[in-house]
Amino acid sequence: MIHQQTILTKSQRQDCIAKIKQFPADLLRLVNTLSADQLSLPCLPEHPTLDGDWNIAQTIHHLADSHIHAYTRMKLILTEDKPHLKTWDQEAWAQLADVSQIDVTASVLIMRGLHDRWANLLEQLEASDFARVGIHSEMGELTIDHFVETYARHGHGHIRQIENALRAHAAQAVTP
Repeated sequence: MIHQQTILTKSQRQDCIAKIKQFPADLLRLVNTLSADQLSLPCLPEHPTLDGDWNIAQTIHHLADSHIHAYTRMKLILTEDKPHLKTWDQEAWAQLADVSQIDVTASVLIMRGLHDRWANLLEQLEASDFARVGIHSEMGELTIDHFVETYARHGHGHIRQIENALRAHAAQAVTP
């Protein structure tokens, strides 16, 4: 089993927490500029094995789903001794009615409240808490620091993915 026992420095951790705190505002600035047609545009894959068939709206809803999972996993790690972390089928979740029929504003609002709580929780933890681990069936032992580092990047990575999709569509629109 692979061990993902990421340990950050205090400075790295503070930078990551600031990014987690800032993410919903950054996403909202982008979402507020999008039309219904733009929300239905396909996203270019962020990673070759993921997100290849999602549109922009599905990607935004995925962010809420993924961040809820990460927050929940971290709380389990903080309150249990080496809990087993449930996996989830993000591709299947992206096909459910709450993704296809609900405005993306609902997911942005979820993230606003979630990230406020998440950043507050992280700011209150002791240094030793960040080394606590949960057991993931595919990835092995994951520390709180692993989640902090991953989710400081995750949301902003999807913002770049959406911006790239918008640029690609704009470039196609002007090509004769």
